[in-house]
Amino acid sequence: LNDVTAWDTEVTHNSTHSLKIENIGGTDAYWEGKPIVIDSPMQGFSFDIWSLTKDIRNNGGKLQLSFDVYLTGKNNKESYRKVFFDIDSNGTNWIKNSSKFIFASDVTKIIPKLEFSGTTGNVWFDNFSITPIQLDWTNSKVLFDSNNGGTFTGKYEKGE
Repeated sequence: LNDVTAWDTEVTHNSTHSLKIENIGGTDAYWEGKPIVIDSPMQGFSFDIWSLTKDIRNNGGKLQLSFDVYLTGKNNKESYRKVFFDIDSNGTNWIKNSSKFIFASDVTKIIPKLEFSGTTGNVWFDNFSITPIQLDWTNSKVLFDSNNGGTFTGKYEKGE
């Protein structure tokens, strides 16, 4: 996290500091990270982040993590993915959020953005990590083949 003015050393999950976003007007408050440039090919990424909310008015508002994702290809298209967090208005529990994103093209750059809007209060973020996912398409298993009677040829899990 790149904005030292938002560091909080008193409220942390299990580190020396966390990122604090204070929304005093109830409009859009956010933090945008510096671009994360990917040097080696990856087809996706997973992330983990911890959040804590406190003094949330009317138990409302929107808390989300979004990514601008740049992909290889002639258009170098930008993809915008949003992950919504649970809001705990009591502010007593750190909540872990995790997810995975897979893309058809290699990822070249990621820009994370944390947004807190629609209410007043405070939110802290800590232990934010992004891990690359590299897929070997040559060893993939066929799950469906229309030339094979149009039936599933393997098992799959939600999200695959």
